[in-house]
Order: sequence, then structure tokens, then C-alpha cells
Amino acid sequence: LFPAPSVPFATNSKILWPEFARHIQSMGAVRGVGGVAVNGHQGEMLSLTPQERQKVISAAREHMPAHKWVISGLAASSIAESVQQLRQIKAAGANAALVMPPFDYMPRRILARSWHGPYAYFAELADKVDLPLLIFQYPHASGLWYDTETMLRLAEIDQVIGTKHAIRHLELYAEQWEALRGKIAVLAARDAPGLLSKMMLGADGVCIGISNIATAHWANFTTLCLAHRFNEAREVFVTHLMPLISHVWSERVPRRVSYSASTKEALVQLGVFSSSHVRSPEVNVSPADIEIGRAHV
Repeated sequence: LFPAPSVPFATNSKILWPEFARHIQSMGAVRGVGGVAVNGHQGEMLSLTPQERQKVISAAREHMPAHKWVISGLAASSIAESVQQLRQIKAAGANAALVMPPFDYMPRRILARSWHGPYAYFAELADKVDLPLLIFQYPHASGLWYDTETMLRLAEIDQVIGTKHAIRHLELYAEQWEALRGKIAVLAARDAPGLLSKMMLGADGVCIGISNIATAHWANFTTLCLAHRFNEAREVFVTHLMPLISHVWSERVPRRVSYSASTKEALVQLGVFSSSHVRSPEVNVSPADIEIGRAHV
């Protein structure tokens, strides 16, 4: 399990570094956790300054056991900025970078449908900076996902070692798991009931933001699935994890607040964080959200 940790903000938007350090330490102590994936969507990476992202990496590395990994997200629109971020990620002490698609820009979206653009991008990253890379495989509905031919081409690049696989289309996930297994690590990603199906189809691990909450149960679920003890895994999932998914990470739309805000509020209710504050343009939880959290966390 690789949880994607939240970053606590005070109501004045300052990062609460001691709380973040304790959060990392507590997750690092859980059996079955292989490391953390910081500076991703759950870590509100676009709300952080470059300096804050650097400090998040160094703080995570300092407080995570030495044998467990710190993976940092990389999101940039140009190759120059991507290389610069990758160098900063390496300098801060991360073991690998989780690379988000550089095609989230209207004129480029069509390029995600062919292997040529993604391959050229990852190959140049690998050529410029010696750091392991993981592909963030976005959900199918985003229009920024990579087809199986593209994933196989990317897997040929030596520095590409894995993928956070957030595809929700189970037939496509099954196809890509069979194609990629043994070539690169496939970390299943779905903060929803569909994660159980993905794990039964096959995976090398899990990387999700909701495992900030009740990390030990998520690690136990992952360990049981990897051991093919699916009856026990289902019991853990239904008993301990589905309530969190239903009331904290529900995919029902519209949502008034982001998953970052609702997850932080759950951590407040559990005494992990002292504040669930998020930075604009994200929206803070309301008093009604807080009451719902108290009833279900």
C-alpha cells in the first residue's frame, strides 16, 4: 500500500508541519505500507508552491522509514518545466516520480490517443534525469488515459518502473494488467467499490488517497488481496472500508467539496489533524459536512 497523504493547513493556510510529520510517521509504522505518494491530487499539489512541494518531499523522507519509498507527483505542461520539477524531486530525496499526463491542455488532448507523444515525453524525462518514473494512468472519462499499446511502449523505457492505474473501465484494466504484469509494477487506484474488483483481477499493490484514513485497514486489505485471500479481504473491505468510501469519498455528483476537504475533515474527527482547511479554489467543509463526518467516521 502506498497512501497519498493529505497536507494539513491552518485556517490561515499555513502548513502545519508537525502534524504532517506525525501523519507520515504513523503511516510509515503500518505493516504492509511500502511508502507514500506525496504531492499528488490528495496532497493538493497545485495549491502548493514549488518550495512547499520540496519541503513536503524532504519532510516525508525524514519521517518515513529508510527502507520505505517516498514517491512525488510531477505535473507540468512543458518538457522544460517537467525536467526542472524532476530534478527538484530527486534533490529533495524522493525515490521516484509519479508523472501526470502533460496533455491536460485542449490542443494537446488528441495526442494522448497515440503512443508517439507520451513516449517522446517519458523518453526525454528519462534521458535528462536519472530517477525512476511511474505513469499516472488517468480514468477513462478524463480523455487523458493511455491505451494498451502506449502503456507497453512506455514500459520499454528503463526508468519507467510502474503505474498508478486509475482506469475505471474494468475490461480495459484487465487487458492492461495482463499486458503489463511482470514488466512494470501495477498499483491499482480507485477510491471506490471498484477497487475490490481490480484487486481480484490482479495488481502489484495499491496507491490511493483515501488510505490516509484507517491506513492499517487499507494495508490489511491490500496484503490479503496480494495473498489471494479474497474472502477475508472482502470482509475487511465491506466492514471497515466501504463506510469511509460511502461517506467521505462518494463519487455521487454534484459534490460541494473536494475529496481533499472531506478526507481532511475525517482526519480531524479522528484526531490526526487539527484543521480541515483547504486553499481556494477548493471549498471548505460546512457545519453540515462536519456533522455527517461525526456520524460516520
